[in-house]
Amino acid sequence: GVSGVLTVARLEFKLRIRAGRWRWLVGAWFVVLAVVTWLVRTAASQPNIVGESVERERTLGAVMFGVVVLVVLALALLVAPALAAQSVNGDRERGTLATLQVTRLRAGEIALGKLLASWGTALVFLAVTLPLALWCYQEGGLSVGRIAGVYLVTALLLGVVCSISLGLSAVLA
Repeated sequence: GVSGVLTVARLEFKLRIRAGRWRWLVGAWFVVLAVVTWLVRTAASQPNIVGESVERERTLGAVMFGVVVLVVLALALLVAPALAAQSVNGDRERGTLATLQVTRLRAGEIALGKLLASWGTALVFLAVTLPLALWCYQEGGLSVGRIAGVYLVTALLLGVVCSISLGLSAVLA
């Protein structure tokens, strides 16, 4: 049932956290996005050919947020499948998948637990971008509802990508 799914998810999270690389990856993710946000703000604040700057129009935050979300989607669609695909294949390589399969857990519970863990990991990467979204909001041209809507759709997209990657990981060697 639910406890089996949560047990598998907890084991997956512990496995990911023990690998010290993932902390560095989250830190690098934030630094790259912060630099991109700063570069977009700097570029958008410069006067264009007509002499107008985006900053004067009070849409600077919307421009910054749009570019940040585009970069988040591009990077997330590279990182999330890699994390999810390692779930089943990694267990196969380590020899822990067979041990997990002989427990009382059903295949669906194992798969759902692994999906929950990979999606949760992807959501951590998305949550790290929240300070940048607040910075964009502060610059103007954005509503809280718009930011929340974009984050909700992005979170759902990451869930779909993780589920497809997990399925491919289970099917392909």
